[in-house]
Amino acid sequence: MTGIVDIHNAQGESESTGSWTALRKIIYIKLQSEEWKTVIEAIDMSELQHLDLNRSDITHEEFKLLVDRITDNNTSKVPFKTLDITHTDIAESTESREVLKELRRKAPLVKIIRTY
Repeated sequence: MTGIVDIHNAQGESESTGSWTALRKIIYIKLQSEEWKTVIEAIDMSELQHLDLNRSDITHEEFKLLVDRITDNNTSKVPFKTLDITHTDIAESTESREVLKELRRKAPLVKIIRTY
């Protein structure tokens, strides 16, 4: 991968060992389109609490794929709490409004940070 991903496990420690632990927080910088898809498909969305996409290069299509993978809170192990889309194309996009509505339906407790 050419991008940078900072991930934290359930204990809040950076993930660097070979052991498998569900991630609760992901801070994301930049990836290529195929890398986005790989990461999105690999995330255990039932454990994710915080997703920071601030200044990332995520596209509307990749964001829709991400939201499609989020389970409704009534079936999640933990609630999805924050999504930071500050300074992203999706924060400013009118086409992403429906996807954001779907996210709020699936994760009603989520706080969406979207400063332009």
